[in-house]
Amino acid sequence: MHRNLRRRVTTATAGDSYELTAVLIARYNTAPHRSLHGLSPAQHLRQRLDRFPLVRHVPVDRRDTLAWLTFRSERTVRGSVRAGRRPYVAYEGVEYRSEILARSPALIGKPLVLRVNPDDLRVVRAFFADGRELGPLTAISGWGVRPHSLQTRQAILALERQGRLTRDLGTDPIDVYSAIGVRKPARPAALPIN
Repeated sequence: MHRNLRRRVTTATAGDSYELTAVLIARYNTAPHRSLHGLSPAQHLRQRLDRFPLVRHVPVDRRDTLAWLTFRSERTVRGSVRAGRRPYVAYEGVEYRSEILARSPALIGKPLVLRVNPDDLRVVRAFFADGRELGPLTAISGWGVRPHSLQTRQAILALERQGRLTRDLGTDPIDVYSAIGVRKPARPAALPIN
């Protein structure tokens, strides 16, 4: 009987592996341990937090500005007073602007440090090299309408370069991307079970 069972279950997907790992971790964290005086790790953690509240809570309205959710990228301010082109910053193929930046032609050619949330590229926060904040910069040409990730933007720009996606200036690229019905990646390859 054991041989027949083994022959029938020979492969598992990466998703199955993740699910199995999650179950094993959950079992471990809810099982009593002698080293914790009969408490499970989850119970021990709850007990410690009740006695010594070390976890700080960040207000919901401030969570999107946390530095650990973002990464740093340095860009140069572009534009031209002579050509009448207001200052802007380019990031991942898209121009970012603000009223403050538009009224600051002296910044053209100067570096700015951007704080970028890779899960929402509609707005980036701009800082001077000395750490002073310039403020938020908003994506133009339809990119500032709906939240989108860095991965989604790169996929859309790649399709535009290939000529597989075209849109009018100012239209929401996320809508156009959704409308063409780009297929999601195939299911992960099966992993052998030994």
